[in-house]
Amino acid sequence: MIKAKLRSLPGLGLVSMTSTEFRFRKPASLIDNDDVLLLIVDTGYWTATQFGRTVRLEAGDAVLCGNAEVEAGTSFGRRVMARVPKKAIGPAVLGLGTRFQRRRIPRDTEGLRLLRQDLSAMQDLDLATPALQRLTVAHIHDLMALTLGAAGDAARADEDRGVRAARLRVIKQDIVGNLEYGDVSAAAVAARHRVSPRYLRKLFESEGVTFTEYVLGQRLALAHRLLSDPKRASAKIVSIAFAAGFGDVSYFYRAFRRRYDLLPADVRAQARGLH
Repeated sequence: MIKAKLRSLPGLGLVSMTSTEFRFRKPASLIDNDDVLLLIVDTGYWTATQFGRTVRLEAGDAVLCGNAEVEAGTSFGRRVMARVPKKAIGPAVLGLGTRFQRRRIPRDTEGLRLLRQDLSAMQDLDLATPALQRLTVAHIHDLMALTLGAAGDAARADEDRGVRAARLRVIKQDIVGNLEYGDVSAAAVAARHRVSPRYLRKLFESEGVTFTEYVLGQRLALAHRLLSDPKRASAKIVSIAFAAGFGDVSYFYRAFRRRYDLLPADVRAQARGLH
């Protein structure tokens, strides 16, 4: 028995598959491109032979496969596959064509842990606009390159920097996405990303900004967008402040004026074309 869920985006194909044990074989007649496929085992196992090399994966492991070659093997359990054009990640991964294919990527590889988390979340994520799709696909490409680089490169310092940068990008996206209706406290954000609040704050400080300053800046930017939105023209400014996450209206006015050198009413007036 096999159950599969497919999703296709420009530059990225995703497959989530669960099955009882079965044998598979891809003949040459089914090959129509040279895409690369990163296969991640969530549960069970997967074993296959390609390029004359046999690899067995256990839960949490991954492997990079070449779509332009025949292969055969056995699989059982749940696995996730991300298929991308070779040119999308090739420039960022030295030796992509020969160095990584059919080499096991251990489950404790930091980039792989981030990638598994994001691929799982993407299965049900609503990516309604082309811009959001491009941003998400580019992020997955970055994490794939990071995963492959971490698996084959002994330069630990570069790997650590790449992991921190990728994690920070994901956290920033989380904050922006939860400003109106979610919890963006340090404790809540850290819990969602399975890091400590202290580590979370250090990530932001590495860019010269505190976590609190970043969240405040995003709240003010959201308020500015809402004030400029014609659909919100009838909303009271205090309602805009609350929607952007400000509980203290006086503080909102002070912070807004410091940031934009304008009052909220001035921004609304500009949006209406009065100034």
